[in-house]
Amino acid sequence: MNRDPDKDEFKDWFKTYARIGYISLFFPGCILVGYICGNWLDGKLKSKPVCTIILIILGFVAALRTLLKEIDWIDDNDKKK
Repeated sequence: MNRDPDKDEFKDWFKTYARIGYISLFFPGCILVGYICGNWLDGKLKSKPVCTIILIILGFVAALRTLLKEIDWIDDNDKKK
């Protein structure tokens, strides 16, 4: 059974760009969730803006960690070729 190299190349290309699209949605999503949860907590604890700032920073760190993992995956995937 022969594998079509063009089809495999398209799959690799599609996986890479799908991951990039995932990053573009995940990064602001983490920050937005941090903002919403922090704002809610600040309202409950009456500590405005402490929780919001802390959770935005944690969301940014989580997004950055995921970004670095995805870049590493893309880099490893390119080295295999």
